[in-house]
Amino acid sequence: AKIMYPETGTPETQGNVTLEVGKEHSNIVDAISAGCSEGLKVGMNVLAMLVGFLALISLVNFILLKIGGTINYLGLTQDVLGWDPCKLSLNSILGSVFSLLAWAMGVPWNEAPQAGALMGTKLVANEFVAYLQLKDIIADNQMSAKSIAIVSFALCGFANFSSVGIQIGGISALEPSRRTDLTKLGFRALIAGTLASYMSATLAGLMF
Repeated sequence: AKIMYPETGTPETQGNVTLEVGKEHSNIVDAISAGCSEGLKVGMNVLAMLVGFLALISLVNFILLKIGGTINYLGLTQDVLGWDPCKLSLNSILGSVFSLLAWAMGVPWNEAPQAGALMGTKLVANEFVAYLQLKDIIADNQMSAKSIAIVSFALCGFANFSSVGIQIGGISALEPSRRTDLTKLGFRALIAGTLASYMSATLAGLMF
């Protein structure tokens, strides 16, 4: 966090910290009512942000799918390009990019595209979907033990597009005045979280 967002001033938590906690609720009933109201607000805000981000990703995939279909219609088929344009999506694009990162982390080159696809799925969807796909790959013996170890670490984390929406929606519901800061730091935090997982995966590859 300090590397991505260096500290330039004097932190308020340095030295002695004086906490001023005001009494916000008159009794336990008032506290329960306020808690339920704030909890509902946070939940609905997170849900709305999650739906919005997933809808945006679906829109991008729809556009890419249409572009891929047009490319295929023009005669640039899988035999010509070496890849199927009809399967063009955000996952496939990120998978191609991440295959290089997977190889750099220690995954054999012949397994790098498959590992990169899992890493792309984790970023676009979430780690649960990616781990379910990894489970099927392991069951079919499609990946070596070293690659499985590396990918397992690379997928371990909450850094994905959906989580950015969840964080913005959840925290801004509690502190609306910090929404601008959250939107500025959301994707920076996404990059930092992803790099942290990849560093762990790289160490796993070195020690395997």
